[in-house]
Amino acid sequence: MAITYWRLKRNQSSLHDDVRLHFEQPAPASLARMTRAESVDKGHGRIEVRQYRVNTDID
Repeated sequence: MAITYWRLKRNQSSLHDDVRLHFEQPAPASLARMTRAESVDKGHGRIEVRQYRVNTDID
């Protein structure tokens, strides 16, 4: 299975906003199909927490 991801620039504002909204406030049906992961890194006196959501059911 190939993994594809997109990085959106803010200069594509409406597309960026639509995708951001899809992942930040997903509909219940979309949320059920998403996979979630989190990573925590410590270093240089700080803790960095990264949260990821993956949706493989994109139309």
